[in-house]
Amino acid sequence: MAIKPKWDHIHLRSDDPDAAAGFYETHFGAIRVSRVENGDQLRVTVDLVGLPIFIDRAAEGAVTRPEGPVRGMDHLALTVDKLEDALSELSGSGVEIISGPTTVRPGLLIAFVRAPDGVRIELLERGEVR
Repeated sequence: MAIKPKWDHIHLRSDDPDAAAGFYETHFGAIRVSRVENGDQLRVTVDLVGLPIFIDRAAEGAVTRPEGPVRGMDHLALTVDKLEDALSELSGSGVEIISGPTTVRPGLLIAFVRAPDGVRIELLERGEVR
């Protein structure tokens, strides 16, 4: 195959890019890389475990993603060491737990949390298969 892609970024739209960036910084250790304003346009960029996330101000009238599984991009997924501890910490700081923890199969425990602007984040704990 001639195409050899590499990750470049994930692009989100938000009513409040600063608040959305703050969510990823506070709860997942993202690092704010830049904040660029140009008229009514605003982009805040954070680095989330090596992946840049561009968070742009949403256009007026932009719709929020519907609940539940959708076609196309459905969620971001992050691995954590101890899912129960992560969920306890997140819920203690006001993050909504959508579902879980659920054992999908031996060695894989998952949960979903809600980020700003309807973004769903899956948290996974991968353990040994016994």
